[in-house]
Amino acid sequence: MAENEAGNDGFKLIVTKAVVLTVIILLVAVSIGKKLQGWIEIPYGNVLLMMVAVTLGADWLKTALLRVFNGVFKGNASKNAMYAVVGTRAVYDLATILVTVILFKFVDVIALGTGAALVLLGIYVEFAAYIHVVEMNEDKKVIAFFIAKICTLIIALLVVVALGKDILYIISNWNNIGYYMN
Repeated sequence: MAENEAGNDGFKLIVTKAVVLTVIILLVAVSIGKKLQGWIEIPYGNVLLMMVAVTLGADWLKTALLRVFNGVFKGNASKNAMYAVVGTRAVYDLATILVTVILFKFVDVIALGTGAALVLLGIYVEFAAYIHVVEMNEDKKVIAFFIAKICTLIIALLVVVALGKDILYIISNWNNIGYYMN
């Protein structure tokens, strides 16, 4: 897909991942809200905004930053190629999410280990697609890719912190929530 510069297919996969992940997270939030029986009000609007920012926003940002750092390092790749690279990663992200959620129903430790391994595989696949479509010095490809990844991660974390103050409060009190859920 990345080699054919199938940008539309990549964009469709990015949107599909965003929709599926948002639905899963909202279902989890509703389930937690029901178990807490009003003890803590779940900010569903913030959850929805944060999921859109973390999925669509982060993938769009990653695409833009990959293009920016291609220019900085005098590389050559089209916008469609970058959407295809990020879309390729979206396929693996979606598979990772689904496998982890399914395994979590059975054994949470195995689910977390499998999820972590699949996340690393997704990064590898994205990097392989990226180096295949970008024309520049091989060493610069690695640097440009990882700078774009680090910048995306930092910006995404800042957005999550800004949008998810209520959610971060809930997570910081997880021990209390676990007590009340049991």
